[in-house]
Amino acid sequence: MDVLMIGHRGFKDVYPENTMLAFKKAIENGADGIEFDVWLTRDKKPVTLHDSEFKVDGKWYNVKELRLNELRRLHPYGKLIPTVDELFKEFPNAIFDVDVKDDDAIKPLLRLVKKFNTLDRVVFSSPETKKLKKIRNLNEEVKLGFSVERKSAIFEFPILKKELNLYSLHVPLDGIDHVSFPVFRLLLKWAKGFDVKIAIWSFEKDELLYLPLLRGYYDMIIADNVVKVMKTLGVKVFK
Repeated sequence: MDVLMIGHRGFKDVYPENTMLAFKKAIENGADGIEFDVWLTRDKKPVTLHDSEFKVDGKWYNVKELRLNELRRLHPYGKLIPTVDELFKEFPNAIFDVDVKDDDAIKPLLRLVKKFNTLDRVVFSSPETKKLKKIRNLNEEVKLGFSVERKSAIFEFPILKKELNLYSLHVPLDGIDHVSFPVFRLLLKWAKGFDVKIAIWSFEKDELLYLPLLRGYYDMIIADNVVKVMKTLGVKVFK
């Protein structure tokens, strides 16, 4: 089977997450692509950060209130934080799973997708249905991924698949704790019946334990440590 390996915020298990260093290390170590979060700076630059705020020397800063040069000067990893256009330039063949945290970043991101011709290699993912609908209303072709972060999401999924033509369903292994492993596996099989790609990721669950047991039930792995996962499953599994 062909399974895509996606570095979760790069190679976050070893390197600072959402930094160019982490992204480069993920790709260098065999990842097909990278997952990252996006916020928009005051001067309208989409940057890869998970949170909208950060603290330095007891003072809080809001990403949206800072210009890019200010962010890079103030943030602990500022010089390593790329803009999305820098990522598109750096990795011309990579797959990008873009978790859009900031609604204001949607239009600039879509413009970058068009500018760099990355439509076939970008998935916009989110657990927020309103956000996915907004993206779809702006672009009928871009790939959308629905992230399962609440129990009700599994019931929303069939409706969203039909309404938004979802490309992928992003499922955390932590769901096993809520429904049991056999039921979790059945749910993955059920979801694949809707002709979507299944992406597996994890909050706290041991992916090295469960991924081998779920072979055939997923199409993508969004991993904190791409090397450990690839060694566990075998390099031949990946493209």
